Amino acid sequence: MKDMEFPIYDFAYQPAHCEYCCQIVSVPVFTPMEKEPVVGRCPVCGRRVKPMKSIGKNVCPVCGNKTLLEEETGIWD
Repeated sequence: MKDMEFPIYDFAYQPAHCEYCCQIVSVPVFTPMEKEPVVGRCPVCGRRVKPMKSIGKNVCPVCGNKTLLEEETGIWD
């Protein structure tokens, strides 16, 4: 990013599934323009995780059967 005059990036907390501890966690994801994203580690066990692209397409990591639901909460000003 040092080469960019005006750095363009995206930052957000995203849901991720940890395959090691079987938790669904929220991790920080920093994505500089046209570069690979930098994903935070699992806050429970410290291992690498992969952000979930769509919650509705993932199954529960505990039972493996039910589809997860996504619900927006909070207010944006």
